Amino acid sequence: MNGFQIFFAFVVVFLIVSILYILAKRRSVQTVSDELDTMGKILEDVKQFMVAQDSVEYGAYLSNDDFERAYHRRAKFHKALVDCAHGIEEAKIIIIDLIRERILRHVTPENMERLLGLDTVPPVYIQFEILLYRFKKKHGKQALSTLLTKYRLDDERPVRDQTVDGDAVSFPYDEDTHAYYITAQDIEAVYDLENITLSLTERAEVLAILVFQRYKGFGVIDTIREMDIDGLNCGTSGALLPQVKNTLPSVFHVESSVWVYFRGKQIHFRFLSFGSEDELRRIVLSLIRYGNKGSLTQNVGRVVATAPDKARITALCPPASESWAVFIRKFGFSGKSPEELLIKEYTKNGDVVVALLKYLMRGSVTCAFTGQQGSGKTTLMTSIIRYIDPRFTIRTLELAFEMYLRNLYPYPNILGVQETPSVSAATLQDTLKKTDAVVSIVGEVASDDVASRMIQMAQVASRFTLFSHHATTSQNLVMALRNSLVNAAGFSMDTAERQVVDVIKIDVHLDSTPDGKRYISRITEIIPLPPGISYPEYDGTPDSMNRVTKEYYERSTDRTAFSTRDILYYDLAAHAYHHAKWFSEDLSQHILQNLDEKGAEGFKTLALKKWGVTL
Repeated sequence: MNGFQIFFAFVVVFLIVSILYILAKRRSVQTVSDELDTMGKILEDVKQFMVAQDSVEYGAYLSNDDFERAYHRRAKFHKALVDCAHGIEEAKIIIIDLIRERILRHVTPENMERLLGLDTVPPVYIQFEILLYRFKKKHGKQALSTLLTKYRLDDERPVRDQTVDGDAVSFPYDEDTHAYYITAQDIEAVYDLENITLSLTERAEVLAILVFQRYKGFGVIDTIREMDIDGLNCGTSGALLPQVKNTLPSVFHVESSVWVYFRGKQIHFRFLSFGSEDELRRIVLSLIRYGNKGSLTQNVGRVVATAPDKARITALCPPASESWAVFIRKFGFSGKSPEELLIKEYTKNGDVVVALLKYLMRGSVTCAFTGQQGSGKTTLMTSIIRYIDPRFTIRTLELAFEMYLRNLYPYPNILGVQETPSVSAATLQDTLKKTDAVVSIVGEVASDDVASRMIQMAQVASRFTLFSHHATTSQNLVMALRNSLVNAAGFSMDTAERQVVDVIKIDVHLDSTPDGKRYISRITEIIPLPPGISYPEYDGTPDSMNRVTKEYYERSTDRTAFSTRDILYYDLAAHAYHHAKWFSEDLSQHILQNLDEKGAEGFKTLALKKWGVTL
């Protein structure tokens, strides 16, 4: 072969290699295309891309080190793809970033602008996402609360006849009735005031968030779900029957029922809608997927689950409930002190109620914390743990973990247990009785078995007990627990009632105002009465006979084994705590015996200074 042939062969090889390199380079560089011009097409492209990423195979051409790195990258990606569907924030960030990069490379700027509605006026739900996106950059998880308070979107407003979506709606309420709700017009007004301009990368990121919500997220509540709020619920309002739905604007259909629980207020986000009942169902099922708590079916009807961020999720479906519905209750770990919870700028004498709670805990007094859902029972119970002697062991039982005491108090000896499908609350209570509990805490007494065993635990298995209950009065609390003892353990009414009042000493009742202000309504002592009270003496007069007869029939019917005494109560009109009567002699001595010398002096000083009682 002469030199020319060698040179010619070299040139041919060079050209072939160059062409192959250019073709490979073109294949590796992804180009922007006009084809992805709808949300549906982008979503389908993202799904295919993620499947390809998750199933990529690595050839033998990789070195061991390169193979290890590639394998770990794929494992990290696969984990993020699974975890993001549960709302785990770190995983969401990874997947949304990938979607954003995909959009930047494949979707034209013009299509981005059009899909977000920036070429005209964005749809209200996109305006809301843009607002949260911009606020989140500055305020993080406080984005929603900052937005609501800045524009007073959480203020109460009149419920009166109004025009909604261009339709006149009549409400069956008085003219002075108020409620909490946010309309599409509210969001549009805020969006105009904020005057937000998005860069190309920011547009791609907002679009990625919207795609993620449909792909792996929780739809229109996905961003709200991660915010620092008290909770939210969906599927809890709106018409269900087609003939009724057809007469009402869409904001009053079941698929438009998104309610945010914010600072004690239930706020209807009227501008948000799942679009269909099928989408609402998808979101409910997605929310309970984490932890495999069991399927939500017509036969089961109800599931209580715990989210990765420890929020409690209660889901229901027909026929157990009217519609698919979900309740998300978030429990923050703010570690607020009793002073922060009870001494507000609008309250007076909050220091007195704080002092009472401190001596009840240090004095080892069994207390019930009662009140309606959302009144702050769990928050207050969690807060006053700081007043319990750190040398005492604490054992907690909950339906689903809410208190997470070890996150706030990592130093004391604390263990919490929760009911599971295979381990009942009753079994766990029996187990806890065999541990070394000094203080027992029951998150919520809501069944006969739990109530019965709670009374038994308080009698023999711990120094004192704290628990929550939904009773409205101290009398109702005792009666409910008494009935549970009768139903679960077979006691007679008299025996059960006396056991309850021998154990439960204090009822701390919490309440809240319609605008979300929480307070302790009263602190009430439950005082056992001696079993053998003599009848009134008969002196032969008609009045004396009437007294004896009245006493007889009272004892035969509604005579109780206890009395109640309010120690402190809240004057709602004046927003002030007022002292009433001091503790009974027996309870005062019980508290004093459990206090050290300094604590006993403080307790005596409080009794004398505020109640005028000398101990």
